[in-house]
Formats: sequence, structure tokens, C-alpha cells
Amino acid sequence: MKKLQLSLIGGFFATVFLLLVIGVEDMTGILSFDTPKFLIEWSSGIIWVEWLIHLLSGWLFAIIYSFLFIRVLAWIPSNVFRGTVYGLLIAILLQVIMFMTDSEIMENDLLMASAGIAMAYIAYGAVLGMIVNGKK
Repeated sequence: MKKLQLSLIGGFFATVFLLLVIGVEDMTGILSFDTPKFLIEWSSGIIWVEWLIHLLSGWLFAIIYSFLFIRVLAWIPSNVFRGTVYGLLIAILLQVIMFMTDSEIMENDLLMASAGIAMAYIAYGAVLGMIVNGKK
């Protein structure tokens, strides 16, 4: 039960930090983070529904990390670095999914969008790794 509680707490704080990084990226315009079209369609463009979907996804990714990827990435000694690698894996997975589902993705600056997603999910993973550790 403790592992699940840590997963939910870690997922919450990591998702909040992820949304903060996305907000800063959007405000500064340094890295473009385009919200996936399917997320906009699911939420009908309502911002708090988008945040709720992010939070639920963040919890799901945190639970997967806690119960599976801590063991898979056990060769990495640092909890923060382990979480960072996990965040990068999530970013790559999301890029592949967005590329497969969005035919207009090539119109945007793909490199900057990829860098923005990678930065946000690396931050997510680092925070998750700080909170959820592999100790029993």
C-alpha cells in the first residue's frame, strides 16, 4: 500500500511540475509545446479538464514507474537519474504516438516541439524519481 501511496503523491507533484514547465515554455516561447489534438478534443478545450486528464495520466505513469520501471531501471544507482530516464522514455513514446495520430505535426517546428516535450517529461521523471524510490 505504501508503494501505491508514494506513486500517487509522486505522480501528483511530478504532474504539477510538468504543467509548470509546459506553462513556462508556452509563456517564454523558447520551446514550443503543442498540446496534442486528441487531448483538446477530449477536453473540449476546457483548461481544467486538460489538467485533470494530465493528472490522471501522471498518476498512471507514476504507478507504472513504481511497480515496473524501478525494477527495469534498477541498474541506475540514482533515483533522480532513474526517474529522468523514465521521463525521457515517456517523452519518446508520446512523440511517436503524436506523430502517428497527427497528420499535421510536420507543419510545426518538430525539433522545438520534441525538445519542449523532452524537457517537460524529463522534469516530470526527475521529480517522480525524487519522491518514489526503489526502497521497500
